[in-house]
Amino acid sequence: MFHHARPVTKTSRRPQGARADFVYGGGKRRRLRPAFVVALASALSLAVLPVWSLTHSESSNTAGAGTGAIRFRFTVPSSIDATGSTDVTSALQRFVNLTPDHSELDFRAGARYRIEGTLHLNERNDMAIDGKGATFFATQPTRDRNRSQWSFNNDSNLDVANMTIRGANVNAGQTDGAYVQDLEAQHGIEVTGGEHIGIHNLDIADTYGDFIYISRSAGPVYGHPQDVHIHDNLMERNGRMGITVADGARVAIDHNTINETRRSTIDLEPYSPSGVVRDISIIANRIGPGRLNFVSGQGAGDVSSIIVALNTLTGHGMGIDLLGPNGSTRYGVIVVGNTSDTQVASTRGSVMRFVNYEDVNVRDNVQPTPSNRQMAMVSAVTSCNVEVVGNDLSPGGIGQIRTDHPRSTCTPAPPPPTRPANYFDGQQLTLDVGNTTDSSTQCSDKWHCDGYLTATDAPTHVVTAPVINPTASKADRTMLMGNMDFSVPMKNGNYSVTMTFVEPVFKRLSQRRINVDAERVRVLNAIDPFEIAHGTNRVARRTFHISVGDGALDMHLNSGSVLAVLSYITITRD
Repeated sequence: MFHHARPVTKTSRRPQGARADFVYGGGKRRRLRPAFVVALASALSLAVLPVWSLTHSESSNTAGAGTGAIRFRFTVPSSIDATGSTDVTSALQRFVNLTPDHSELDFRAGARYRIEGTLHLNERNDMAIDGKGATFFATQPTRDRNRSQWSFNNDSNLDVANMTIRGANVNAGQTDGAYVQDLEAQHGIEVTGGEHIGIHNLDIADTYGDFIYISRSAGPVYGHPQDVHIHDNLMERNGRMGITVADGARVAIDHNTINETRRSTIDLEPYSPSGVVRDISIIANRIGPGRLNFVSGQGAGDVSSIIVALNTLTGHGMGIDLLGPNGSTRYGVIVVGNTSDTQVASTRGSVMRFVNYEDVNVRDNVQPTPSNRQMAMVSAVTSCNVEVVGNDLSPGGIGQIRTDHPRSTCTPAPPPPTRPANYFDGQQLTLDVGNTTDSSTQCSDKWHCDGYLTATDAPTHVVTAPVINPTASKADRTMLMGNMDFSVPMKNGNYSVTMTFVEPVFKRLSQRRINVDAERVRVLNAIDPFEIAHGTNRVARRTFHISVGDGALDMHLNSGSVLAVLSYITITRD
């Protein structure tokens, strides 16, 4: 078993240019062939994710890449038992529920929180959970199959760090008694749906289920998890897989120590034909003893674009088994520069197996095999374009690759989905519908609004008299007039939308009534800019909240025969 200092403090963010400079194999750097270094670097640039660690402070600040701001900071009340004597699941859950989005939750250093239930964080945005080295532990297995210690559902921009998690599995490890089918979903950390999630500097042990489990949720907003970074954790002794990705895209698993797993160390396994596990990087981890494979990838859906690189395995073979369903094709696997010190002798006659895969590259790995077994590095079954070179199988080994029913032709991998040039993936977008400024997205041709505006009535550009509001901008008094449709391609999520109107003509109530529909829901009903602003040439604003789950925010404005007016739209991610 590995011995590793318990991670209880935050690590500094790695320099951007240092991520491919890994040390492995007892601290010795392995020299890779120059041409392949270029290819690997190119592949890693697509698959290895940035660190989404939130920056914490007492005041408002901006979090790491791809995240929003942390504006508030809350410390767990001292009234909640931190000695471990009583079950504080309900008390801690109330504390979590009362905190707003954009918050850091600080636990007490050295505290022991007894958690016989599950702590949930559901549909939250811009949240940091700092355990400060506290321990969250269970003493009873309970009969709840799904009782994980922490559960995160449909969260966006989440950072979880610096805590110890202990399950209730007293038999955890490699023994037969470690696996209990009725309790196999009691994970240390469960993530269902969500995006931009960092999990780091945790010490997880003694779970009936996986250390970390990632899957899809039923919700339309963040249903398929994406951009998850699991790094610098210590995980040892459990009852099932080490880390499972049952659904997810762009998941990075790097610089972790994983020991004593009852089943496969890393499991990539969609549980339905619509499941997708793509763009997964498993890099520079320290893998200790465990049963079954190092990496497994079966299941009913797609498991493609996988990188397994520069991992060090001690007391564990490098078994990798990726099997696509009959009649399917999966694409893209790189396995390079991994080192094991433990001999592998599989009944299938190879260290790794790929079934129904195209574009596989396995090279420069060190995996001992016994001299009395006929072991190859790779078995390629109904696969295509599989390159296996430079792997060290001493003292045994009969060759690099076995092939079985090779495909006669290779079909090119489908291109990744492309986003429109005007795709909104940030925190705030302003559409200057009246087209008067250079600092926001303008409706420069009065018709298409840089691709966001489609209209059944050709809108008229209107300039009012100077607005009365002393703080109003020039944009407030310029507008389009017409019944307008907008479609803004954007990341799924929750948004606040503020529309600005000025009544340019009418001098009494109810002359212009504007209806606004968003995502096929009436969000503003028969609003009158004159009534809201108490007069002509006065600024009126209205804000509504909307969830986007189909990749675009669709909005329709209609005001009947007198036509709607609109100055600009501000869209802010909640």
